[in-house]
Amino acid sequence: MTTPRSAWLLPLGALIAFVGAMTGVGGGVFAVPLLHFVWKLELKVAVGTALVLVGANALCSTAVELLHPQCALRVDLIAALVVGTLVGNQVGHRIARAIDTRMLARIFAVVLVVTGLRLLFQGPSAAALESVLELGPAQLAYAAVFGLLGGIVAPLFGVGGGLVMVPGLLFALPGLGFPAVRAASMGTSVVSAARSAWLHHGDGRVRWNVGLWLGSGALLGSVGGVLVAHGEGFEAVGRPLLGVVLLGVALRFALESRRPKPT
Repeated sequence: MTTPRSAWLLPLGALIAFVGAMTGVGGGVFAVPLLHFVWKLELKVAVGTALVLVGANALCSTAVELLHPQCALRVDLIAALVVGTLVGNQVGHRIARAIDTRMLARIFAVVLVVTGLRLLFQGPSAAALESVLELGPAQLAYAAVFGLLGGIVAPLFGVGGGLVMVPGLLFALPGLGFPAVRAASMGTSVVSAARSAWLHHGDGRVRWNVGLWLGSGALLGSVGGVLVAHGEGFEAVGRPLLGVVLLGVALRFALESRRPKPT
């Protein structure tokens, strides 16, 4: 295990947060393999350390979103996602102890490939061009379900719940539009990342000397990501960009599923 040099961590954290803030998927999906495969941190330590970046990215992105004239945050949507996520974290933690995660990784890789391809080649529906003014009980229940699924995935694979929440909400509730879904995902990650990082810290799985440098870079990159995401016509770019990210994550899960089963 080697210690990453801080000179690399700051710009890497900024770049990861920039892409994460634009797409709403956080940055753990990039930071975990970087820390694990490049700098050889033990996987659980890489997950715990990456959560510092995810939390900093989510917090700063949400603050910038609040201050933006075209703020897309929906309190009702975030509340439903947070409730589902907190429950999902507990469920995912228990599943991780009982299931063969290699098989689950294969299933999840297939789901991500299908979703990523749909985002790449299927443009936004007509309903997505206008935001829903109100969310009824049925729509909030949908949001809570995707929050639950995102919460389950997080402790299993060390990725942000936005990988499930963003594409799930785009397809189930297209009237929300990409900006509202992206902003809600980042707002939800403020709670889920902080909680998860605290749990990992209790187990001694956070390398703070690494995480704080990544998080400092994330504070810079997240500002640019939010501002770019509010650019005119960004949804036409953001959806396929998210599709590319999902395909990359699917590849990671496919490779992880081929690793020998630990004894």
